Amino acid sequence: DEAPVNFNDDLVIKFNLDCWTEVRNPSGKILYSGIKKGGSTLTLSDSSSYRVVLGYAPGVSELLYKGKAFDFTSFIRKDLARFELK
Repeated sequence: DEAPVNFNDDLVIKFNLDCWTEVRNPSGKILYSGIKKGGSTLTLSDSSSYRVVLGYAPGVSELLYKGKAFDFTSFIRKDLARFELK
């Protein structure tokens, strides 16, 4: 049996390049909106799901949702990514 993965934050996004980022909760309230600098990390918790927009998807080096890596490459169009995590 695999041990359960312990995670402190629902959503962890690590940036290697500057990236405009917006995250909303299911009702549309903005949880974060702004430019995240390369080398920084955005962590969010306490929402049942997240609607994410990444203005420069190549600027994201890693995205973890509930402790697991999430591959959002299929949602990228011209460097912009929009997807929902739930």
